[in-house]
Amino acid sequence: MRRGEISAEQVAHAQAALKGRWALDMEEAHSGQRGWRSGRSNPASRRFPTTRPVIDAVTVPDLQRMVETYYTPERRFAGLHHPIVTVPRSARLLGVMAGVGTVVWLGRKLLRR
Repeated sequence: MRRGEISAEQVAHAQAALKGRWALDMEEAHSGQRGWRSGRSNPASRRFPTTRPVIDAVTVPDLQRMVETYYTPERRFAGLHHPIVTVPRSARLLGVMAGVGTVVWLGRKLLRR
C-alpha cells in the first residue's frame, strides 16, 4: 500500500466492510433510543450522517493521493512496547504475596499462643 498499488477490488472490499460496520453502528444507535425517551438526550438534536454516499465517493486515485501524501518515510516512526505485567512476572508476584501472607498468618498464630 505504501507504493500506492491499490486495486479497485480492494477499494470495493474496504467500502463493503465500512458500510457494514456503519450499518451495525446505526443499529446500535437506534436501539439506544430508550435513553432519548427518558430525557437524557434530545433525538431532534442528533443528526446521523448519510455515510454511504461518502464511502461510495472514495476512488482509487483518491487513495493513491492519500498514500503519496501521508505514507512517506518522513512521517514513519517505530515504537517499542515493554509490558509491565507479564504472565511470569504475575506468577512471581502472586507467589511472593502468598508467601508473605503465609508468614504473616503463621506469625499471628504463634504470637497468640
